[in-house]
Amino acid sequence: RRVLFRSAPSAIEAKSATLPAAIAEQKFPFSNDKVAFTLINHGMGLKDFTVNNYEDHDKNKIKLGVSDQNSLFAMRLAGAAKPLEFNVTESAPGHFVGVAQVGEMTVKRELQFNPENSSFKNTISITKPTEEIKKGFTLLLPETIHVAAHKSWLFPSYAHQDFLVGHEGKNEAV
Repeated sequence: RRVLFRSAPSAIEAKSATLPAAIAEQKFPFSNDKVAFTLINHGMGLKDFTVNNYEDHDKNKIKLGVSDQNSLFAMRLAGAAKPLEFNVTESAPGHFVGVAQVGEMTVKRELQFNPENSSFKNTISITKPTEEIKKGFTLLLPETIHVAAHKSWLFPSYAHQDFLVGHEGKNEAV
C-alpha cells in the first residue's frame, strides 16, 4: 500500500506577515470504489481517509493518517501550532483549490486526487512572500502508532503504512 504525493517546486522571496483569524470549517467528502476521505479547510488536510479495497488482518478497512488532532497532508507554516486556514472550493470531484491569506502573503494550494492510481498531485504557489515562509512549511503525516502484537525475525510484521513522496524528481519512502 503506497500513497503517492507530489508537490510542485516554487521560488520564494521573503518579507513579513501575521496569521489570519480563524475561518469556519469547510468539509468536502469524496468517495469511490478505492478510497473515501473528507478534505477540510484547516490546512487542506484529509480526515477519515479509508482505503476501501483493502482490509487489515482483522477484516477492517485500512485507515490512513489516523489522528484526533491533525489531518493527513495538512499544511502549516514551520513552527506554527495550527494549520493554515484555507477558503476551499471543489472545482471538480476530487479537485480542490484553497486560498489562505497570511498578512500580505497569499498561499494558493491545489490538491488533485487521481482515481486511476489513488495518488494526489499537490501544487502550492505563494504570492507576496513574507519572512514567515523563509522558515518553511510542513505537510503533516499524522499517524497513531500501533505496536505489533506478534513479531519475530522469522515472521516480521508488515502491518504498517508507507508513503511515497515525490518532489522535484526525487522519490522518498516516509
